Amino acid sequence: MTTVRTDAIVIGAGIAGVKASIELTKAGVSNIILEARDRTGGRLNTVKTPNGRSFDLGASWFHDCLDNPLFEKTIAKGDIKFYFDDASLNLYNKDGYIHDDERLVPIFEEMQTYLETYWTPKSRENDVSIREAAYQYLLKKKNVLTDFQLKNAPQLLRSFELWIGSSWDILSARHICGDKHLGRNAFCLDGWSSVYNNELAELSQISGCGDDTKRLETSNKLYLNTEVKKITFSDWRKEITIKTKNTKTNKIDTYICKYIICTAPLSILKLQKNEVGSIEWSPKLPKQISSALDNLSFSALGKILFEFDEVFWPKDSDRFFCLPDYDAEMYNKVKRGDTNSGIEIRTSEKDIKSAPDAEGFTHPVLFLNVYRMNGAPALACLISNPLTKWIEADPQNRAWPVIKPLLAKIVSSLPNAPKEIPAPKSITCTNWTTDPYARGSYTGLTVHDEFEDGIQTLIDAKGIFDGKGRVRFAGEHCILQGSGCAHGAWRSGAREAAEIVKRINNSKL
Repeated sequence: MTTVRTDAIVIGAGIAGVKASIELTKAGVSNIILEARDRTGGRLNTVKTPNGRSFDLGASWFHDCLDNPLFEKTIAKGDIKFYFDDASLNLYNKDGYIHDDERLVPIFEEMQTYLETYWTPKSRENDVSIREAAYQYLLKKKNVLTDFQLKNAPQLLRSFELWIGSSWDILSARHICGDKHLGRNAFCLDGWSSVYNNELAELSQISGCGDDTKRLETSNKLYLNTEVKKITFSDWRKEITIKTKNTKTNKIDTYICKYIICTAPLSILKLQKNEVGSIEWSPKLPKQISSALDNLSFSALGKILFEFDEVFWPKDSDRFFCLPDYDAEMYNKVKRGDTNSGIEIRTSEKDIKSAPDAEGFTHPVLFLNVYRMNGAPALACLISNPLTKWIEADPQNRAWPVIKPLLAKIVSSLPNAPKEIPAPKSITCTNWTTDPYARGSYTGLTVHDEFEDGIQTLIDAKGIFDGKGRVRFAGEHCILQGSGCAHGAWRSGAREAAEIVKRINNSKL
């Protein structure tokens, strides 16, 4: 068993952890990074497809481009290309292309205003799903909506599913419109790992490892395959002891420090003892922290890349959104004018037990036209839970049967539409729901969540161990502006490193 001593330990080698280590190292605070996976990057993971193209399983965009210092840093460096994929969005349902004359987008925008005005101020107890909120909106406005709009406008509202990664059955009407971004979104053409690798190279340089980031491992700055099992505080020694297990050799090691920056995902912090990836705390985390974790949720946005021999879809559009078929229960109750009760409450995302409807139009799907971005004959799709979990369990057999009828409907509107669309040459899919160290994608917005208060509690991190601020939390779940985003995680890592440096300088321990 090996024992290592250092001033601070960063748990997790995602972008939050690397940024925290950079700032600690710059300030002269000795620190190491512990990472359970056999790779760096966390939920930033750019892979090579069978055809040699880069595809991001994790983050793909720079969000908040009005206020994103990591984006500005990337622009200044000038080594990464990006594309603003916001030029056009084509809408489709099971009957084909939806023309602008149907005026779904203005109604969608009014529904957002309705959510923000009427539901955002509600208390936690009075929160409802956006499905229920959509029903209430239709009851109010049905006399000024066409039959087509009554059926399809709520389904356009389900585009929120592909922003968060959860079904509209559980998405919070209270929180959904508070999750606004500052500015446009730029798609990273070189893969987000290129941005991450720039940060890792900076850490390597200031750690005395030169340009070879692999030396971070050989110099004992970064420990891969190192799963944190238990974190113990000694009030007598005023030290934190971390017990780890090597995921390849099962070797148990000990690390001792005075400060921790924990960047483990929210999903991992929420695990019960003895689940894979779970962390045991001794003494236990205080009630306000555990309650905050209980009142925050985790989502599962999925992505699939389909590569083809040639482009056979509309070349001049950035995105294609396929609306699910209309909600019959909602539509019928609205037509009857049933105001005595809401629609059926569905509070959880039930697993899909069998294949979705053969028509394909059972879940919202957003297509990204990769050809328009970089000239490659490929399409990327965004999907939400529970479809994400179902497809990720067997993507090579499940993805194409779900997506094929949607793509066929998109192509059917073209003048020279093929009678049969070709099968993809390759399929590359995310695996976040099957990854024990992720268990999903990022922070969700579920009915009755305490989103702002919960995140602020994690940021404050009060009452842990001796209450001297020895344990800090960072990551996309530990920041309000930029929550769920890579740059938000990056900012949180810098923030928590600065907090530790301040405490050391003030000699508060």
